[in-house]
Amino acid sequence: MDALVGTYESWLSPDHGYHPTSKTIANLEDSSRYADCTLNLHFLLPPTIFADRYELQNYAPRLQYAYRGPSNLELPVFALDSEEGPELLVSVALDGEGKEGPIEVDVPLHLRYGPVSGPDASNTHEDVLFSYPSAFLACPKSQGHLEASASAQAIKIRSYPLVSELTNSTAMNVLPLSSTNAHKGEVARLPLGQSTDAPVVEFGTSSVIILTFIYLLVKSSKAFTRLNSPP
Repeated sequence: MDALVGTYESWLSPDHGYHPTSKTIANLEDSSRYADCTLNLHFLLPPTIFADRYELQNYAPRLQYAYRGPSNLELPVFALDSEEGPELLVSVALDGEGKEGPIEVDVPLHLRYGPVSGPDASNTHEDVLFSYPSAFLACPKSQGHLEASASAQAIKIRSYPLVSELTNSTAMNVLPLSSTNAHKGEVARLPLGQSTDAPVVEFGTSSVIILTFIYLLVKSSKAFTRLNSPP
Protein backbone atom coordinates (compact mmCIF):
# COMPACT_ATOMS: atom_id res chain seq x y z
CA MET A 1 0.00 0.00 0.00
CA ASP A 2 1.29 3.47 -0.87
CA ALA A 3 2.31 5.64 2.06
CA LEU A 4 0.33 8.83 2.54
CA VAL A 5 2.27 11.65 0.91
CA GLY A 6 -0.14 14.41 1.87
CA THR A 7 -3.61 15.83 1.39
CA TYR A 8 -5.13 18.73 -0.49
CA GLU A 9 -8.36 20.66 -0.81
CA SER A 10 -9.56 22.75 -3.76
CA TRP A 11 -12.39 25.19 -4.41
CA LEU A 12 -13.44 28.05 -6.69
CA SER A 13 -13.47 31.65 -5.52
CA PRO A 14 -15.84 33.14 -6.45
CA ASP A 15 -18.11 30.45 -7.90
CA HIS A 16 -19.83 32.91 -10.26
CA GLY A 17 -18.80 35.46 -12.87
CA TYR A 18 -16.29 35.27 -15.70
CA HIS A 19 -13.04 35.33 -13.69
CA PRO A 20 -12.95 32.73 -10.90
CA THR A 21 -9.76 31.50 -9.24
CA SER A 22 -9.04 27.86 -8.47
CA LYS A 23 -7.60 27.76 -4.96
CA THR A 24 -5.76 24.74 -3.56
CA ILE A 25 -4.18 24.14 -0.17
CA ALA A 26 -1.82 21.15 0.13
CA ASN A 27 -0.42 19.64 3.32
CA LEU A 28 2.57 17.29 3.10
CA GLU A 29 3.27 14.68 5.73
CA ASP A 30 7.02 15.45 5.72
CA SER A 31 7.99 18.35 3.46
CA SER A 32 11.73 17.78 4.05
CA ARG A 33 11.53 14.47 2.14
CA TYR A 34 10.24 16.21 -0.98
CA ALA A 35 12.50 19.26 -1.27
CA ASP A 36 13.61 18.23 -4.78
CA CYS A 37 10.07 17.51 -5.98
CA THR A 38 7.37 19.67 -7.52
CA LEU A 39 3.74 19.96 -6.47
CA ASN A 40 1.56 19.55 -9.55
CA LEU A 41 -2.11 20.32 -10.14
CA HIS A 42 -3.67 18.68 -13.18
CA PHE A 43 -6.89 20.23 -14.51
CA LEU A 44 -9.32 18.73 -17.01
CA LEU A 45 -11.47 21.75 -17.81
CA PRO A 46 -14.85 21.88 -19.55
CA PRO A 47 -14.93 23.80 -22.87
CA THR A 48 -16.55 26.75 -21.11
CA ILE A 49 -13.55 27.29 -18.77
CA PHE A 50 -10.01 28.09 -19.88
CA ALA A 51 -6.73 29.46 -18.57
CA ASP A 52 -5.05 32.53 -20.04
CA ARG A 53 -1.47 31.49 -20.75
CA TYR A 54 -0.29 35.09 -20.86
CA GLU A 55 -1.75 35.72 -17.42
CA LEU A 56 -0.14 32.56 -16.02
CA GLN A 57 3.26 33.90 -17.10
CA ASN A 58 2.83 36.63 -14.47
CA TYR A 59 3.03 33.94 -11.78
CA ALA A 60 6.51 32.79 -12.83
CA PRO A 61 9.01 31.72 -11.66
CA ARG A 62 7.14 30.16 -8.71
CA LEU A 63 4.44 28.72 -10.91
CA GLN A 64 5.25 26.85 -14.12
CA TYR A 65 2.60 25.44 -16.43
CA ALA A 66 1.80 23.43 -19.55
CA TYR A 67 -1.44 23.93 -21.45
CA ARG A 68 -3.32 22.13 -24.22
CA GLY A 69 -6.43 23.73 -25.63
CA PRO A 70 -7.86 26.47 -27.86
CA SER A 71 -5.54 29.46 -28.20
CA ASN A 72 -8.24 32.02 -29.11
CA LEU A 73 -9.24 33.60 -25.81
CA GLU A 74 -12.15 35.64 -27.18
CA LEU A 75 -14.24 32.94 -28.83
CA PRO A 76 -17.61 32.20 -27.22
CA VAL A 77 -18.12 28.58 -26.26
CA PHE A 78 -20.51 27.89 -29.17
CA ALA A 79 -17.84 28.99 -31.72
CA LEU A 80 -15.19 26.47 -30.65
CA ASP A 81 -14.09 23.86 -33.20
CA SER A 82 -13.97 21.05 -30.61
CA GLU A 83 -16.16 20.03 -27.69
CA GLU A 84 -13.08 18.74 -25.87
CA GLY A 85 -12.05 20.92 -22.93
CA PRO A 86 -8.55 22.23 -22.20
CA GLU A 87 -5.93 20.39 -20.16
CA LEU A 88 -3.76 22.37 -17.74
CA LEU A 89 -0.79 21.26 -15.65
CA VAL A 90 0.54 23.66 -13.01
CA SER A 91 3.81 22.98 -11.16
CA VAL A 92 5.33 24.58 -8.06
CA ALA A 93 8.87 23.67 -6.93
CA LEU A 94 8.86 22.51 -3.30
CA ASP A 95 12.32 23.84 -2.46
CA GLY A 96 11.46 26.21 0.40
CA GLU A 97 7.72 25.47 0.22
CA GLY A 98 5.69 23.80 2.96
CA LYS A 99 8.21 24.21 5.77
CA GLU A 100 6.08 26.64 7.74
CA GLY A 101 2.62 25.37 6.92
CA PRO A 102 0.31 24.47 4.03
CA ILE A 103 1.23 25.20 0.41
CA GLU A 104 -1.24 27.51 -1.29
CA VAL A 105 -1.62 27.59 -5.07
CA ASP A 106 -3.95 30.00 -6.88
CA VAL A 107 -4.71 29.46 -10.56
CA PRO A 108 -6.68 32.19 -12.38
CA LEU A 109 -9.34 30.88 -14.74
CA HIS A 110 -11.81 32.42 -17.17
CA LEU A 111 -15.24 31.49 -18.48
CA ARG A 112 -16.11 31.90 -22.13
CA TYR A 113 -19.23 33.76 -23.19
CA GLY A 114 -22.18 31.42 -23.36
CA PRO A 115 -25.17 31.44 -25.70
CA VAL A 116 -27.58 34.37 -25.64
CA SER A 117 -30.91 33.67 -23.97
CA GLY A 118 -34.09 34.27 -25.92
CA PRO A 119 -36.57 37.04 -25.11
CA ASP A 120 -38.83 34.66 -23.18
CA ALA A 121 -36.05 32.93 -21.24
CA SER A 122 -36.09 33.36 -17.48
CA ASN A 123 -32.63 31.94 -16.76
CA THR A 124 -29.83 34.46 -16.32
CA HIS A 125 -27.05 31.93 -15.59
CA GLU A 126 -25.85 28.57 -16.85
CA ASP A 127 -24.43 25.99 -14.46
CA VAL A 128 -21.00 24.69 -15.49
CA LEU A 129 -19.46 21.72 -13.69
CA PHE A 130 -15.88 22.44 -12.64
CA SER A 131 -13.89 19.32 -11.67
CA TYR A 132 -11.28 19.83 -8.99
CA PRO A 133 -7.68 19.23 -10.08
CA SER A 134 -5.72 16.09 -9.31
CA ALA A 135 -2.71 16.83 -7.12
CA PHE A 136 0.54 14.89 -7.11
CA LEU A 137 4.25 15.26 -6.47
CA ALA A 138 6.71 14.71 -9.30
CA CYS A 139 10.02 13.53 -7.83
CA PRO A 140 13.31 12.60 -9.57
CA LYS A 141 13.71 8.87 -10.05
CA SER A 142 17.28 9.29 -8.80
CA GLN A 143 15.87 9.67 -5.28
CA GLY A 144 15.73 6.03 -4.27
CA HIS A 145 13.75 6.68 -1.07
CA LEU A 146 10.82 8.03 -3.10
CA GLU A 147 9.42 5.12 -5.07
CA ALA A 148 6.80 5.63 -7.74
CA SER A 149 3.22 5.02 -6.66
CA ALA A 150 1.53 1.97 -8.18
CA SER A 151 -1.98 3.00 -7.12
CA ALA A 152 -4.84 3.21 -9.60
CA GLN A 153 -4.91 6.97 -9.06
CA ALA A 154 -1.23 7.30 -10.02
CA ILE A 155 -1.71 5.15 -13.12
CA LYS A 156 -4.68 7.30 -14.17
CA ILE A 157 -2.74 10.54 -13.60
CA ARG A 158 0.23 9.30 -15.65
CA SER A 159 -2.10 8.50 -18.57
CA TYR A 160 -2.94 12.14 -19.27
CA PRO A 161 -0.87 13.66 -22.13
CA LEU A 162 0.66 16.59 -20.23
CA VAL A 163 1.57 14.43 -17.22
CA SER A 164 2.98 11.72 -19.48
CA GLU A 165 5.19 14.29 -21.22
CA LEU A 166 6.41 15.59 -17.85
CA THR A 167 7.22 12.22 -16.31
CA ASN A 168 8.75 10.66 -19.42
CA SER A 169 10.90 13.60 -20.52
CA THR A 170 12.23 14.46 -17.07
CA ALA A 171 12.44 10.98 -15.48
CA MET A 172 9.98 11.75 -12.70
CA ASN A 173 8.00 9.53 -10.35
CA VAL A 174 4.35 10.35 -9.61
CA LEU A 175 3.24 10.45 -5.96
CA PRO A 176 -0.49 11.33 -5.68
CA LEU A 177 -1.95 13.40 -2.85
CA SER A 178 -5.28 12.49 -1.27
CA SER A 179 -8.17 14.90 -1.74
CA THR A 180 -10.16 15.95 1.32
CA ASN A 181 -12.98 17.43 -0.79
CA ALA A 182 -16.39 15.92 -0.14
CA HIS A 183 -17.17 16.10 -3.87
CA LYS A 184 -15.19 15.82 -7.12
CA GLY A 185 -16.10 19.32 -8.21
CA GLU A 186 -18.54 22.18 -7.93
CA VAL A 187 -20.82 24.29 -10.09
CA ALA A 188 -19.61 27.58 -11.57
CA ARG A 189 -22.38 29.98 -12.56
CA LEU A 190 -21.88 31.46 -16.03
CA PRO A 191 -23.78 34.73 -16.70
CA LEU A 192 -25.86 34.63 -19.88
CA GLY A 193 -26.57 37.52 -22.20
CA GLN A 194 -30.19 38.46 -22.87
CA SER A 195 -31.36 39.06 -26.44
CA THR A 196 -33.60 41.87 -25.15
CA ASP A 197 -30.46 43.79 -24.18
CA ALA A 198 -29.04 43.67 -27.73
CA PRO A 199 -30.38 47.10 -28.85
CA VAL A 200 -28.89 48.83 -25.80
CA VAL A 201 -25.53 47.08 -26.28
CA GLU A 202 -25.44 47.88 -30.00
CA PHE A 203 -26.30 51.54 -29.36
CA GLY A 204 -23.65 51.86 -26.66
CA THR A 205 -20.99 50.18 -28.80
CA SER A 206 -21.80 52.32 -31.84
CA SER A 207 -21.73 55.50 -29.74
CA VAL A 208 -18.31 54.69 -28.33
CA ILE A 209 -16.92 53.95 -31.80
CA ILE A 210 -18.30 57.19 -33.24
CA LEU A 211 -17.06 59.31 -30.32
CA THR A 212 -13.62 57.69 -30.53
CA PHE A 213 -13.47 58.42 -34.26
CA ILE A 214 -14.42 62.07 -33.68
CA TYR A 215 -11.80 62.40 -30.93
CA LEU A 216 -9.07 60.96 -33.15
CA LEU A 217 -10.17 63.16 -36.06
CA VAL A 218 -9.96 66.32 -33.90
CA LYS A 219 -6.56 65.34 -32.49
CA SER A 220 -5.23 64.52 -35.96
CA SER A 221 -6.48 67.84 -37.35
CA LYS A 222 -4.79 69.79 -34.54
CA ALA A 223 -1.54 67.89 -35.03
CA PHE A 224 -1.64 68.49 -38.80
CA THR A 225 -2.26 72.23 -38.28
CA ARG A 226 0.56 72.47 -35.74
CA LEU A 227 3.07 70.66 -37.94
CA ASN A 228 2.23 72.77 -41.03
CA SER A 229 2.04 76.20 -39.39
CA PRO A 230 4.98 78.55 -40.06
CA PRO A 231 7.55 78.86 -37.24
